[in-house]
Amino acid sequence: MIDLDAVLRGLAAERPLFHSEADFQHALAWKLHEAAPDAQMRLEFKPFPDERFYVDIWMRAASGSVAIELKYPTRVLSSTVAGESFLLKSQGAQDLLRYD
Repeated sequence: MIDLDAVLRGLAAERPLFHSEADFQHALAWKLHEAAPDAQMRLEFKPFPDERFYVDIWMRAASGSVAIELKYPTRVLSSTVAGESFLLKSQGAQDLLRYD
């Protein structure tokens, strides 16, 4: 299977900042696809058709399936990285994510 830590380290070296969770989701799925080109990647996959439940990234390979759920909480930030401007808003009314 894939060394997820290595994939995340490589992605962090290329893109230390993302515009949104969807931006992070797409970039990570792309890196996973590069690491395992024969695997099938699905974004916002619904593994149980009768339930309202989606997985951010679903990767299916010959060795098995992996579900990845992402969270990308942000704080206010205005920055430029490698010529790309980022303007992130704060998502923190109540800090409930720490309990998840």
